[in-house]
Amino acid sequence: FRNRIRATINYYNNVYRDLLDSKTLPVSVGVNTICYNSSSIRNYGIEVNLHTVNVRKRDFTWTTSFNIANNKNKIIESFYKNVSDVPVGFGRTEPVEGTSTSSWIGYRFAGIDPLTGHTLALVDNTHRENPIGFQREDGTWVLDMDDQLNSNDKRKIKMTLGDSYPPISGGFETAFTWKQWTLNARFAFMAGHKITSAYYSVANGGSFASASQNVLRREFNRWRKPVDITDMPGYNTSGMTSSLQSDWYDRKLEDGDFLKCTEISLGYFLPSNICKKILLTSCRINLNVRDLFTISEYEGLDPENFGAFSYPNPKKYMLSLSVSF
Repeated sequence: FRNRIRATINYYNNVYRDLLDSKTLPVSVGVNTICYNSSSIRNYGIEVNLHTVNVRKRDFTWTTSFNIANNKNKIIESFYKNVSDVPVGFGRTEPVEGTSTSSWIGYRFAGIDPLTGHTLALVDNTHRENPIGFQREDGTWVLDMDDQLNSNDKRKIKMTLGDSYPPISGGFETAFTWKQWTLNARFAFMAGHKITSAYYSVANGGSFASASQNVLRREFNRWRKPVDITDMPGYNTSGMTSSLQSDWYDRKLEDGDFLKCTEISLGYFLPSNICKKILLTSCRINLNVRDLFTISEYEGLDPENFGAFSYPNPKKYMLSLSVSF
C-alpha cells in the first residue's frame, strides 16, 4: 500500500487470582467490613489501531487515525456466588461471580402501585417453583418494595442492571495540510455502559418534610390518593424511606454513550521567504478549540464525568504564535 495503511491488533486474556477486596458484613458481626484475598478476575479484550494516508499530493495531504478497544472482565471467584447473595441495601457494585467488576446491581422499576403509592419492582419467576410477588393483568410479576413483609423477597429478586464502566472506547483523528495551512480534528467516544441518571432523586426520602424543600418539578406528579397513575411514590408520615429512594433501580441509570469533539486546530505557517525578511527561521499562527461539542442522549451535564454532578469541561479557545530564530 506504499506505506499508506498501518494497523495493529492486540488481543489479551489475563487471569488475576487472590485479589484483595473488602466484604461488607452484617451489623450483627460487630465490624462493618473486612479485607482479605477473596476474588479472581479474568480480563480479556481486543484493541485495534489504524492509520491511513488517504491523499498524498504535492501541496495537499489528508491522513486519518482510528483506535477502538473492546475491554471486558469477569469475576470468576468471589464470596458472593449469586446476585441474590448480596444483602438488601448493600453496595450497588458488589463483586458477584459471573458478573463484571463494574456491574450495577439492583432492581428493575415496574412503576407505582395505584392503590398504595408504593414502589413496584419487576420479578423474574421463570425458574421459580414458588413465584414471588403478584401478577398484574399484563402478565408481569411485580413485588411491593415498600411493604416490610417483603424484606426477604427483596434480596431474592436482585439482578444486574448493566456495566458502570464502558466496554467500548476509542477515538479518531483527521488531519489536512494544504500548502502553509493545517487543519486537525480529534474525537473520542465511549459506549455500552450505564451511568447515574442526573434527575432520578425522589425528594427527601418520600416524607412530608420534602414539601418544604427545593425538589424537582416531577414531584408534582407524585402519588396522592388511591387510583392515581404516576411514576413517583407518595409521601408518608411514618418516616419510612421509599424504596425508590433508598434502593438502586434501573430508573436511576442512563446510557452513557457519547461522541465528543475534543479538539479542532487550524494553523498557518508563514512562508520561508517572509520569515527570512523578518529574521525568523519559522513562524506559525494557530487557533485551537477544545471540548467543542458532545453528542449524547444523556440528560445530565456531561456523560464523560460518568454521571457525577460536576461542571462539564467548558469550551476553550486559544490563539497562539510560535516563532523560532
